[in-house]
Amino acid sequence: MRKRQFLIFIISILFNINYLCAQQISRDVVVVKPYEPTLSDVYKISVLPEINDSVTAKPKFDYSILPVRVEAPFEPKPINAAKMVGTPLEKLYRSYIMLGLGNYFTPVAEYNINSLRSKDNLIGLYFRHRSSGSKITLDNGDKVPAGYAINHGELYGKKFYAHSSLSGNFTIKSDVIHHYGYNTDIFPDTTLDIKGKDIKQNYTRTGFDFRFNSTYSDSMHLNYDLNLSYNNLTDKFKNYENRLDLNTLFNKRFGNKVFGIDLGLTYVDPGNTVDSLNSTLFSATPWFSRRNSDYEFIVGGKIIVAGGSEKNTYFYPHARLQFNVVEKILIPYVGIDGDATLNTYDRLSNENPYIVPASKAKITNRLYIYGGFKGLFSSKSGYNLTLSYSIINNMPLFIIDSTGKYDNMFKAVTDNVKLVKYAGEIYYDPYPNLNLSLGAAVMGYDLDHEKKAWHKPDYELTLGTKYNIRKKIYASLDMAVIGSRYVQKPDETATIKKLKPVFDLNLGLEYRYSKILSFYLNFYNLTSSGYYIWHQYPARKLNVIAGFSYKI
Repeated sequence: MRKRQFLIFIISILFNINYLCAQQISRDVVVVKPYEPTLSDVYKISVLPEINDSVTAKPKFDYSILPVRVEAPFEPKPINAAKMVGTPLEKLYRSYIMLGLGNYFTPVAEYNINSLRSKDNLIGLYFRHRSSGSKITLDNGDKVPAGYAINHGELYGKKFYAHSSLSGNFTIKSDVIHHYGYNTDIFPDTTLDIKGKDIKQNYTRTGFDFRFNSTYSDSMHLNYDLNLSYNNLTDKFKNYENRLDLNTLFNKRFGNKVFGIDLGLTYVDPGNTVDSLNSTLFSATPWFSRRNSDYEFIVGGKIIVAGGSEKNTYFYPHARLQFNVVEKILIPYVGIDGDATLNTYDRLSNENPYIVPASKAKITNRLYIYGGFKGLFSSKSGYNLTLSYSIINNMPLFIIDSTGKYDNMFKAVTDNVKLVKYAGEIYYDPYPNLNLSLGAAVMGYDLDHEKKAWHKPDYELTLGTKYNIRKKIYASLDMAVIGSRYVQKPDETATIKKLKPVFDLNLGLEYRYSKILSFYLNFYNLTSSGYYIWHQYPARKLNVIAGFSYKI
């Protein structure tokens, strides 16, 4: 068996050799590059001879240190005193001018020129004008002249001394109005050809004011404030009135208390008008106050002596107390005070310019008690809530005077009134460029003789917002709401009429092109509602005024 296997193995080898011999062997040789013989580097062993000594030698040092004083001279250099670097002062401009024009042919102008920054004195001149020559449509469709003009000029100055200052100003004001609100019930379907000159009234007020006051930064010195003023009023019908006021204030600190006294003198000469009454008021208010971190109070009394045509003497307490329940967050306060007021022609015409010429009313004296809370919600918001109760004698109220041709003037009637008033205000400044404020008041009247508190609203609401965009674009939105008021119609039965609430919305826009030039656009009575402030006198509807201002 093994022989057989060995024979097969030999045969297979011979067969393969025969097959390989049958193949053709290629004899071509391809040379890639010439042969280059190389020798590898020889590794050299470097061994240095070493001597191993079994004996260790320890070095020994012997030394000494001699103390020697080394002089180190030092000369300190003086340090200069620190200097307070204040905020750079803004550039002041000597004069300012503002011009504008609106519908109802309403030109406006304002100009002011004054001296620049000075430690010694200040002097300047101011002028303002606004007018309109438009007509207003009444309830019967009649368009009547209702133009007005407001002119105000003032020359003012101030002198600074070491611990006091002296200031003064001379003023002239000219107000032109028209008694356009005649009684349309008399002429329901008729339009009257009323000329502007027939219903025109012009109030001219001229006067001066001087003030000399101390400027001490603390109350350890005798602080004083002296004020002398004079005012003359004349109208188109040659009625005139002179008024002279002298007021002084003195106070000084003794320990932790401050004592003071306020003195006042008022003299009124009403001229030669039939219904005028000359009057003199003298007032004295001594007081003292104390203040610390927990509370603050003032206690005193007031006496007012009336002379002339209305002789009387009035006494009022003068006190106020407030204390911190939660510092700066909750501060309750209470107080009691009083005053007496001369209802002169000047005062009444300022409140209601459509009154009968040379009107005058009795002296109004008032005693009132008040209390409330004030404080902060946060560093950006605060509040003040007040409740007051007033007893008012001879409070002036306005009703239509039916003795005229057109029933287009008011007369003043007086009555004793008890007034309860709830008032509050809140402000919120969430961002440096946004300011919000809200005010509200609710009134309740209790009269002795008159049926209603004529022309007095039962509530008032005000809202103000201011916003600016990068101090280039300024916007303001103001809203005023005056509640319902009662008026007495000039008829035989003296019918009572209720005026609708007033809603007045104003929008102001200003673009400050540069520090010296800006443009503005103002919208008055944005809702264009013909509301009534005074009975029979509708207000103008939407009034738009555009203009520019420039500093020189």
